[in-house]
Formats: sequence, C-alpha cells, structure tokens
Amino acid sequence: AAAIRKQSLNAQNDAPASMATVMQLNELGLYQQQQNHLEQAAQYYQQALSQLKLLNKEHSIEQATILGNLGALQLATHDTKAAEASLSESLALYQSLQKRPVEAAGIAGYLGTLYYNKRQFAKAETAFLTAVENLQKTQSATNETLLLALQNIQSLYIAWDKPSKAAQYNQAIQKIKQQLQ
Repeated sequence: AAAIRKQSLNAQNDAPASMATVMQLNELGLYQQQQNHLEQAAQYYQQALSQLKLLNKEHSIEQATILGNLGALQLATHDTKAAEASLSESLALYQSLQKRPVEAAGIAGYLGTLYYNKRQFAKAETAFLTAVENLQKTQSATNETLLLALQNIQSLYIAWDKPSKAAQYNQAIQKIKQQLQ
C-alpha cells in the first residue's frame, strides 16, 4: 500500500496542493513511523503541514490530526520541546473545532505523559483531565481507552502525593475492569 501511495504522490508532485496529497503524505508518515523510519516520517508530516498552509487549511481537523501524529513522533524521539508545541497546537485545534473527541483525548494523553515525565504535575493534571472529559462525552470511546485515561490521572495523583484524589478514581477503574473481564 505504501508503494502505491508513493507512486500516486510522485504522479501528483507537479500538481497544485490538494487535500488528497495532504492525506497521502500523512498516511506515508504513519507508515514510515510504524517502520521506525522516523526522519522520513517527520519529513512527510512536515510536507503535509506545508500543503495545508498552501491550501489555507491551517485551522482544520486535518491540521490537528497531522500535528498530533508529528507530536507523537517527536515524543517518541524525546524531542520534548517540539512535541509539546505540536501536541498543544493539535489539542487546541481539536478543542476549538469540537470534533473527534477520542482523537483529542489521545493527544491530551500524550501531552499529559510529556508533562508527567517532566514532573510538571499541574500541567499533566489538566491534560489528563481533558482526556477523561473528552472520552466521557462520546459514545465512540472504548472501555480500554477510558480505563487508560483514568489510570493515567490516578497514577499522576499517586506520584503527586495526593492519595485522596487518586482514590476518587478507584470505583470507576474497578467498574471498567469488571466490564472488560
């Protein structure tokens, strides 16, 4: 599939920017990321973002998606400064567009993890709570996804030495665990 995408992309190189090209670049970035070709993946994401700028679609759901993918890649390569910028911008777009709450929750989770690892607990709390809120307001969230988000916020409170806040999530976590058995 990746080879076909590359061929299609090469055929479109001389054509003006299009949303089809943007999404092909994003898919190629995801594929390269899965293959652990991280530099190539980052290049595809950057190309996709450049195309969106040419199309004047910098405040679109596609922009939020690609920034989120890029931020996850940057987080995986320990480029925390770049990851924070990409993930923050992605989350802000998702929130302003009020679309795809499950994806927004994933981005908030990545951002929370970034802050948690930097021991910036107040920022991590905001991000993790945003993830939980996004998942709770949609029918398309899975129990596994909600469980992870709840465990993230509980783990944060334990690390932050706030056991009473951590305990508030025990019942919801146990209920979901029972449903998953």
